[in-house]
Amino acid sequence: MQAAELRTTCDDFLRAAAEFKKISDSFASVFDSVSREVEREKISAIGARNLLRTSAKNRETQLLQLSALLLERQLHLDRLSVEYSALLNVEATQNEFIEQFVLGK
Repeated sequence: MQAAELRTTCDDFLRAAAEFKKISDSFASVFDSVSREVEREKISAIGARNLLRTSAKNRETQLLQLSALLLERQLHLDRLSVEYSALLNVEATQNEFIEQFVLGK
């Protein structure tokens, strides 16, 4: 009688242990799947962050290049303006000379 009760208890325990193993294996499988998905998303986020940083650095570099180009063009404009003013003075002097030469004859 006690042996039969013990056998039944052992059988119940073995069934419960088998069910527990099945559930824990299922949990481990789901956990591994979620872990892989989290790792993929983490790598994707790192890639996106790196791309964002690269884009920001590229914009900064481009801004510096455009600022340097703008300064270069401004300096060129200033030189041309000075040259234009000098040429206007030369033209005025030549026109004055021609006028005096024509009237002086």
